[in-house]
Amino acid sequence: MGEHSAIQNLCAVHEGMTRYLIGGAWGFMDKSGKLVGEPRFDDAEDFSEGLAAVQVGKLWGFVNKSGDVVIAPAFESVGNFSHGLAAATRSGDGKSGYIDRTGQWVIAPSYQTVGPFQADTAMVSESYRNSLLIDQRGQVLKRFEAGLQVDEFPNAWGLYKAERDGARYLWRRGGERMPAPKQLAPYFNDIGDGDGLWLATQDQSNGDGSLWGAVDEQGHWVVPARFAELGVFQSGLAIARPAKDAANDKADTATLSGLIDRQGHFVQPARYQRIYRQPWGGYFAEYPDHGGLDIIGRDGNVLVSAETCRTLEEVSIEFPMEPKQWGAVKGCGQSWAFHAKAGMLHSRIAEPTAYASGTHLMLIRRPSEDGQDDGAEKAKGAAVQFDIFDTAGRRTVSSDDASMQGDQALTGQDDDVFLIPSGNTHAAREQQGALPLAVIIKDFEKVRVITRDGKVVTNPQWKYESSLLDYRYASGGKPVEGPLVVSTENGWGAIDGRGQWLVQPRYRRLSTFKDGVAFALDGKQWVLLERNGKSHALPEEGWQFKRVAPGVYMGDLRGDGDVQYIRFDMVTGQTTRVKLPVLAGYGDFHEGVASAQASDGQHWGLINDRGEWVVPPRFDGQFDAVVDEGDRLVGWRSTTYFKLGDSTESLYGWFSPQGQELAVPAYSAIDYDAEHGVLRLTKDGVLKGLMAPDGKLLLPAQYKDIQAAGDSYVLTGPTLYGLLDAHGEWSAPLAQVELSDLSNRPYQLKSRGADLVAFDIQGRQSTASAPQPIASGQEEPSQWWWPHTEHAYEDNETTVFYGFDFKERVRIPGQLPSYAAFSEGVVTFTPRGASRRVGEELALADSHGNVLGRYPYKEIGPMSDGFATFEQFAPRAPVGRKQAKKPSADDYEPRTRTGYLDRQGKVAIPPAFDRAESFSEGRAVVVAKDNIGMIDTHGKLVVHGAWMCGREPVILDAAGQVLWPTAAAKKKHC
Repeated sequence: MGEHSAIQNLCAVHEGMTRYLIGGAWGFMDKSGKLVGEPRFDDAEDFSEGLAAVQVGKLWGFVNKSGDVVIAPAFESVGNFSHGLAAATRSGDGKSGYIDRTGQWVIAPSYQTVGPFQADTAMVSESYRNSLLIDQRGQVLKRFEAGLQVDEFPNAWGLYKAERDGARYLWRRGGERMPAPKQLAPYFNDIGDGDGLWLATQDQSNGDGSLWGAVDEQGHWVVPARFAELGVFQSGLAIARPAKDAANDKADTATLSGLIDRQGHFVQPARYQRIYRQPWGGYFAEYPDHGGLDIIGRDGNVLVSAETCRTLEEVSIEFPMEPKQWGAVKGCGQSWAFHAKAGMLHSRIAEPTAYASGTHLMLIRRPSEDGQDDGAEKAKGAAVQFDIFDTAGRRTVSSDDASMQGDQALTGQDDDVFLIPSGNTHAAREQQGALPLAVIIKDFEKVRVITRDGKVVTNPQWKYESSLLDYRYASGGKPVEGPLVVSTENGWGAIDGRGQWLVQPRYRRLSTFKDGVAFALDGKQWVLLERNGKSHALPEEGWQFKRVAPGVYMGDLRGDGDVQYIRFDMVTGQTTRVKLPVLAGYGDFHEGVASAQASDGQHWGLINDRGEWVVPPRFDGQFDAVVDEGDRLVGWRSTTYFKLGDSTESLYGWFSPQGQELAVPAYSAIDYDAEHGVLRLTKDGVLKGLMAPDGKLLLPAQYKDIQAAGDSYVLTGPTLYGLLDAHGEWSAPLAQVELSDLSNRPYQLKSRGADLVAFDIQGRQSTASAPQPIASGQEEPSQWWWPHTEHAYEDNETTVFYGFDFKERVRIPGQLPSYAAFSEGVVTFTPRGASRRVGEELALADSHGNVLGRYPYKEIGPMSDGFATFEQFAPRAPVGRKQAKKPSADDYEPRTRTGYLDRQGKVAIPPAFDRAESFSEGRAVVVAKDNIGMIDTHGKLVVHGAWMCGREPVILDAAGQVLWPTAAAKKKHC
């Protein structure tokens, strides 16, 4: 509390006692300020049933209210006494049981975890998810079903939260779901369907003692569970770390890994510190203590060993195309490349940089890349070295080829070679004929191209322009589009993959091709240019044209204040003037459709490229265009809003790319999984499902988790929650609702779509449309009510409090947050018409709706023991010229002072404190002048800390006399 206080910590009063921290040690005093013994403990807890837990070193014991140690510190941990017994954990083995007030074991320490006794019972567990209810003799009253996890500590209502994991299933798209093997790893992200095998463990706690193996879909063990760590099987191999061998327990071997086959046999022994599976299917395996690197192939055989070359290291692939499929290493004056189909490829280039397209890999060393002086390298005529390999393992072209010798050799820093990024999809392969494999630049002047069959082609017309480098990098790992745009003395043109002109070089400017079209400046006329060279003149009254649909372009219209855009159909040559709705621009179109807002400024719909509504504006939020990895439109996500308490929430739906509604807004999230081509659905914030982009529901949103594993999915049903009483009987039976916030009320509010539902500790559900009465025999104090603000920020702003039955209890003339609650019949609120600035105005009201007062306070705390803290701004003293030190920024900031209000809203204790805590048993902890103290209900100091002579921490009584340390009380001078 007080940053520089002599008393470092002072806690609330419990059973007439408080604990404090001073000089790094804990001690106790009673509520009158009388110290009980010396502060001598490393830690301490509150009193319970007349005893308090204390820590000395690493062990715990108990003291009484006289400060006497009645149970010597001998336990690893302890709980508070409850019904004459305290939970305790034995030092050494970590087993827990219960001790009596003499420290004797009443219930032997044989449990993994234990909770406090309430009445005559307590909840304990023998092992993971194996809960028991016992009596005070340690007799088992109830043994709960396996898999049911019960909290050992009851909630505020004396009930134990219980939960059971949902059932798990395996599912393949288009097939039926089937129960997952019971041994399947429950919590790990990467669990399998590698080669039809699933990672499994015999110990479902997944602790340090778990042993791992692999099972098939029927749950039969294929790889025995005898490994400390096991990776997913791929191509018949998996990374594995053996379990410790009790007969040969060596710390160094227990952390090493190897590769095993489907029978669980090591094909590469456990000798590696780390093993990384590579995109090409092989492995990089590091020896411990910098012992080098082995390169292991897909079959488990070592391709390049650390014994052969101790300096092997990975070469990162620059700007790789997706999916990544190449790897490279260097060392010992050479390099190697790897590919899933091509296998291992050798290169004599010592220090290469690597680039990958969808079909080829290039290893290149430029003279300036090895850290030597560029000028010296050029003077020596150092050559650019490169090798280009294809996926069949062939060296397509190399700097050693005859075509790269003589005056064609690349010998300087102004020479370069770069691959043109091309994809490996069917659509990308169709484009490969329109692009060369690579471009060669000589002296930043001459240009040559390498065809896909390895021929070097040149044309004396071609000249270098920096825009050629646009083809060097693939944006986001995506292929570029052909033909290749090149410059000549006569203008710009474009060539195909063989170096032949597709577009004759006569244009003043020419953009790169996208969607089969480029923008070209023909004299003074901008045209659209197809790959075959056919041109289409753009309307002169428009500018900054962009593609909005296949063959359709739209641009800004010059000089017309009413009509915004001009539409040009490249196929028909038709020109149309278009006016788009509010908040829609031609840059928002995807395949001829765009999100647009209506003139009311509130609702959204979809329009076509003529400005016509495809989907009328009836949605609350903007439509989101969802695209795949190739920027192709997958569909549109729609949004509606609804009020939930004092917050605004969203529900999402789904439309086809053309604007057909496939799913109405009913989900709290819809996310596109590009890797698997599905939409991931979330309902009510927790339940998961899957939908195809065409709207077909693959899996309803009823699962806790849906995890992709190869071509399969692991489905986990929702976790079920319930509440058990002290007799082990169900108060609230197992259901899909977790009741975790039950501190103020015996029920919890949760959202179900746009509806608010109240779930009580008996498991009942109450809604506005189907209200349930308060449970019979229960009184309903005001702290059980929940608020809802109507007409927020308006003149008639009102907060209505409701009960479990959704019936009105009281109205408050102002606003409260949704988490607000009455405390001791009083609640703080922001009154109508008050400024929203912090510290301007707050008010108090009672449970009858009577306003007790309005206050210029920054904050008013909850009522406790008949008092509520309040905090108000207090002006700082003016900063004068004569000061001992230069004022800091804090000296100019407004400070706050804290006091207390009574239940009638009157100031009971004036604001004289820097900070103040709530009252407990007639005492409250406060901070004044940066020192911690304790006051009574009249605001009088009972005890407080101080610094003697500015350096020694002391405790003073109400009269200012030193209580501790005793030696300080005898001092007369500093």
